[in-house]
Amino acid sequence: MNTQHLPYCDFIFLDQTLQFFGVPAGDGTSIAVQRSGNPENPPLIIGNGIGVRYWGLHEITSELSKDFCVYTWDYRGIGDSTEVATEDYSLSRHGQDALEIMNWFGYEKFHVAGWSMGVGVIMEMFRKSPQSILTMSALFGATGKPFSKGAFFEKGIFGLLGMGSKHPFLPIFVKKAVSMNRKALISFLKRIGFASFRSNPILFEMCVDGVLATDTEIYTKTLFELGKQDASDLLGKINIPFYAAGGGKDWVTPHKNIEEAVRCIPESRYSFFPEASHFGIMEDSPRLTSEIREFIKSSTP
Repeated sequence: MNTQHLPYCDFIFLDQTLQFFGVPAGDGTSIAVQRSGNPENPPLIIGNGIGVRYWGLHEITSELSKDFCVYTWDYRGIGDSTEVATEDYSLSRHGQDALEIMNWFGYEKFHVAGWSMGVGVIMEMFRKSPQSILTMSALFGATGKPFSKGAFFEKGIFGLLGMGSKHPFLPIFVKKAVSMNRKALISFLKRIGFASFRSNPILFEMCVDGVLATDTEIYTKTLFELGKQDASDLLGKINIPFYAAGGGKDWVTPHKNIEEAVRCIPESRYSFFPEASHFGIMEDSPRLTSEIREFIKSSTP
C-alpha cells in the first residue's frame, strides 16, 4: 500500500475515527473518501446507497474497521465530492472511481462490498477489474436490473426518472414539496416499509437529510443510470467468494430476486434476514457484520 497520501482531515463520528481524503479520479473529478481502521489491515471498500453518505454505513463500518481498513466514498457530484469534470453518472463510472480510489492508495487486490446502489457499483468494479477483487459482499441490493419487478417499476418509476432527467424542474418541485415537512417524510418512509422503526433513528434521519441536500439534477440522473444498469450477465462469470444478504421486508430489493441471482454464482453464500427492510444494515448490523467478517476471513488465506 502507498503510504505517502495524507488525509486532509481527521474526524470522530460517534464512536468511529475517520480520515478524510480528496482522491483524484481519472477525469480530474475530486472524490471524497473516508477511511477507518488500521491501514495495515486487509483493505475493504464499500459502495453506499445514493445520497446517504458514510453515516448510512456507520453501524457496519464501525465494527468492520476493527479487522479491516475500510474505505467509503461520496459518489461524484454528491456530498464532499467536488463538481464533476465529466458529466457521467453511470454505475460504470462509479465503479471506475472506486477502482481508481484503491489504485491511488496503492492496492492491487482488495475486498469489496456494497449496499443498495453500491451492489450495482461493485458489480461494475468486477466487470472492469476482476483480478483486483478478492471477495464480494452484496447487501440488500440488486445484482441485476434494479427496477425489473413488474410494469409499475419498469415502466412507471423508470419512466418518471427519465422524465425527471430530461426536465430538471420536475424533481426540484417534488423535492421542495417533501422538504417542507421533514418529520412527516421520515415517518412516511418508515410507514411504507422503505426503512423500519428498528432503523437507527439518528442515522436514518441523517440519510434522509443527505438525500435532500444532494443536487436534485445529479441525484435524478444518477438514479436514472441505476435503473439502466444490468449486471445479470456477470453472474455466471463471478468466480470468487460472494456473500449476499436479503431482507424479508425489503420491497425495494425483494429477497427472492437476490436468491435467484445468487444461485447463478458458483462460490456464493446467501443469508436471509426475515425482519429486515432495505435498511437492514442498521436494523440487523450485529449479525450482518459478524457474517461479513467470518465470510471474508474464511474465504482468504
